[in-house]
Amino acid sequence: MIRRIQFVVGYWLLWLVVFELARFSFVVFNPAQSSPLPFSELMSSFWHGFRMDASMISYIVLTVCLLTLVQWGFSTFP
Repeated sequence: MIRRIQFVVGYWLLWLVVFELARFSFVVFNPAQSSPLPFSELMSSFWHGFRMDASMISYIVLTVCLLTLVQWGFSTFP
C-alpha cells in the first residue's frame, strides 16, 4: 500500500513539474509580454498559478487514485 501511495504522490509531483516548466518556458520564450512586468509580478503569477495547477493536477490524479484503489481491491481477493 505504501508503494501505491508513493506512486500517486510521485505522479502528482511529476505533473506539478510539467505545469511549472510550461509556465517558466512561456515567460522565457515570450519576452514581449513578460519583460515589462516587475519581478514581484512574475513571482506572483507563479504563486497563483501553483494554486490553480495543484487544483487541476488533483483532478487528473483523482482518476489514477480511483484506478489504484480498484486495482488494490482486486489484488486482495484470493
